Amino acid sequence: MIVLALQLLGFALNVWAKSQSEVDMDVEMEVERNVTGVLGEEVVLRCQYTGQEEIIVSSWDLKEGLKSMRLVGWINGPLAKNTDFSLPASASNLTVTMRVSSLEAEREYWCIFITRENTLESDVFLTVLVRPDVQTNVEETVENGTQYQTASCSAIASKPAAEISWSIDSDRDADGSFSVSETTVLHLNGTSTLTSVLRFPTHLQDRAEVTCVISHPALPKPILESVRVQTFVAPNVTIETRGASGGADLLEILCVAAGGRPAPDITWLLPGYAPEGSPEGSPEGSSVVRERWDERTNTVTVFSSVSLQAHLHEGKDVTCTVTHPKLLQQLQATVTLPTYELSAVRVFRQESAEMHPGSEAEGQVVLTEGQRNVSIQVEVTGNVPHYRVTCGRENGSLPAGMEVIGSVFRLEGPIEPLHAGLYTCQASYYSHRLSVALEIVVTPAVVLPAAAPPSIKLQTREDVDHRILECSASDGFPAPNVSWRLPEALSGTIQSSAASRNGSHSVTSVLRLPVCSSQEHTVECVIEHPALAAPHTRQTTLRVCASPNITLSSSSVWDQGAEYTEVECSVEGGEHRATISWSVDCDDCAGGLAESMMGNQTGRDGSGTARSLLRLPTHLVAGRVVACVVDHPALRAPDRREIWVPSLPEKGSPRSQTASPVPWSPVASVGPLKASALWLAVCEVSGAAANITVSWVLPENSTGRTTFRSGHEEGGLWAKSTYVFSLARHEGQNLTCLTQDENSTKETTLHIPQFYISSLGVLDKTTSAHRDLEEGPVTYRVTLHAHTPGQRVLLKVHGNVPHYRITCTRSDGSAVRMEGREMVFPQEVSEREVGLYTCRAFFYHHSSTVLILVEVTSDELQFWMLAVICVSAAAAVMLILAVSLCVFCKRTDSDGSRSKAAHGKRESLAALTSLMQDPSSPAISVQKHPKYAELVRYSIVIDVKTNV
Repeated sequence: MIVLALQLLGFALNVWAKSQSEVDMDVEMEVERNVTGVLGEEVVLRCQYTGQEEIIVSSWDLKEGLKSMRLVGWINGPLAKNTDFSLPASASNLTVTMRVSSLEAEREYWCIFITRENTLESDVFLTVLVRPDVQTNVEETVENGTQYQTASCSAIASKPAAEISWSIDSDRDADGSFSVSETTVLHLNGTSTLTSVLRFPTHLQDRAEVTCVISHPALPKPILESVRVQTFVAPNVTIETRGASGGADLLEILCVAAGGRPAPDITWLLPGYAPEGSPEGSPEGSSVVRERWDERTNTVTVFSSVSLQAHLHEGKDVTCTVTHPKLLQQLQATVTLPTYELSAVRVFRQESAEMHPGSEAEGQVVLTEGQRNVSIQVEVTGNVPHYRVTCGRENGSLPAGMEVIGSVFRLEGPIEPLHAGLYTCQASYYSHRLSVALEIVVTPAVVLPAAAPPSIKLQTREDVDHRILECSASDGFPAPNVSWRLPEALSGTIQSSAASRNGSHSVTSVLRLPVCSSQEHTVECVIEHPALAAPHTRQTTLRVCASPNITLSSSSVWDQGAEYTEVECSVEGGEHRATISWSVDCDDCAGGLAESMMGNQTGRDGSGTARSLLRLPTHLVAGRVVACVVDHPALRAPDRREIWVPSLPEKGSPRSQTASPVPWSPVASVGPLKASALWLAVCEVSGAAANITVSWVLPENSTGRTTFRSGHEEGGLWAKSTYVFSLARHEGQNLTCLTQDENSTKETTLHIPQFYISSLGVLDKTTSAHRDLEEGPVTYRVTLHAHTPGQRVLLKVHGNVPHYRITCTRSDGSAVRMEGREMVFPQEVSEREVGLYTCRAFFYHHSSTVLILVEVTSDELQFWMLAVICVSAAAAVMLILAVSLCVFCKRTDSDGSRSKAAHGKRESLAALTSLMQDPSSPAISVQKHPKYAELVRYSIVIDVKTNV
């Protein structure tokens, strides 16, 4: 009992000592014992000594049983034996950054501080999390005529297992049609794959996508992966009727189900048939179906048509029924077939368009004996699609020369008394019939006198402002027809008169035209008469008016202390009266303008001159443009002449006696047009000239567009002309701007540079460069470092273009990120970046292309390549030493023995020596030892090739 009590007391003291030691250790160490890291990322292991003793050695260790392995530490300085750990800051601060490179990193790590008096250690457990890879898929199935869609979402190889949920249209899942199932697969490395499957009927899904939501402790926020699914769209149904192409007796009913997905089904309910449609094999009522797919909306439109004999089903209903998975019930569209009737039938002469002309009774046609080609129109009123017209006499037959063609009762003639009588004309459309009575009355023919041709005369005369043409056709029978033919640009007034005397007729037509015109015109008088084989014409030509000379001048006058500006517009040399009007760019002087124009315009005098004087206060028109508008028969359009009135001088400055024009000079520029592939040349000028014009003198191959604008601003005149063109059309050429006013002409030349891009190169270090073909682009080889983000390849354009754009694409056509002239790889470089890249620099139509072969290398690969080189070099050295030792031993053996056996051995080696002798080395003769074989010089070349 005493021994047992002593043992218990010792155990208690040992436990108390250990707990006290751990308390002291916790006081002197700051350690984060449980740490969570993510695979492929970095995690911080925190451990720091807070005591006062001097640290001799500190380290992070792994313990496996009694063995311990140091990872990183501090022994007279930082020491790192594992590349996944960073160096500690000091011996007392072992806080390091660790890269979690594998799942085996999940274990216990020991932080150890060794002082002269004590050893302090504490464990840190690292938990490794693995983010999942997400994979989705959609499949379609059909069960019992219903289409289902199955969307699967997998969170692959995560630790711990991820959580998956679905974001769908929950309002449509009231009946539980959307089902979700999950399966989990555990992997040997401790990771797991969770797969969630969402299954639903396609017609219940309104949105074009469902969203898979993946949650995991290693993710800062859930991953939302949208999956596109098929959706149904209900069609729009319309129905219409139209005439069938197979004949007028058939009526086509067209039912259209537009914009549906999938294609809807259309059935017909026809009059006289069962609901499913017409009987099999019946030509009437059989439906024709065609479909049209719309790729833009991914929908289909179904056209179904049936043809019926309308007269057999008048007033009946025709219904088409549309069935579609998206519709809760069938859609029906109904159209009612028309009901036909013949409402009225009447007859009339086509020549007179009257049914009973004069005093004749209704339904009576009066014909003259001897007439030929008489047509009597039978007009039918109703809504029938067509009808048939038949005519007959009391006995049912028609005399010879009478027939019905369509709806025309035709009599070829000559009309005789036997054609007179009572006829009946009937219009019919199947069972619909309607008749009308027709009485033909034949009167004796009246003998008319023979036609006499008229006498034709054309006379002309002039008054002050008009030219009068008088065309007459006299003493003709019957009365002639007189008309005029005028050009489109000429108009006049016509007055006609007719007279009869002794059975003859005379017609006179008078045409009043301007006395002259701005261009030459020909006027014709046309006389038509039965006695003339063809219309007879008389023509005359209007002469061209002489163009007047227009001058415009201005002067300043003083009247009762006020200054006035007088502008005189003079028109000289014209043969006829000119009309002069004024226009002033002044809102305040409208009343003064009207008052000044009264009585100032003078009429035509003996010299053919017209003048108009405009007088206005100078302060109203100073700095403005005054325009004189002249209208004259010799001018195709009114002529506008402008003059600029100089601005008033500032207060305190003397007025110049003679206003001097403000100097002007053109300003021209050329450059690219913004947001366009074209260039723009601009030439503008402003000054005090009365009139300034701007134009371009362009090369012969010019195809661009020019515009011209002008106006007045701040008392001066400005003009601007632009020319928009393609750079390729005028590159290296000159464009000349021509500006001129009343006194001078100036030319300004713009030179379009000749741009070029000679080549596109790579500024980064390349291992090789070659051409694929003799005329192909240059190919550069560039090496990138694996697992390193943010690497760039710098390009350079050689040429004189002011700016350019560079685009790069992979061999599969995908684009590469570009920042200026740098090709950027923002993510960590891996084997997926290996391949051939095509880069193109372009400036308008200039371009250059370069091929870049991108390779990826890593430190591990360089290490193995260096190891291979070292082993190869060592093997070569050993081989050289072995060959040298063999030769030395053979030579020693030959010096020490003169025996026949030794001599035989030398002879046996002589053959080998002769084979190994370098043919390029001359033989060396030895006089002192003639028995020795010739010395042989050997060349051993070891060539080790590799690509780093």
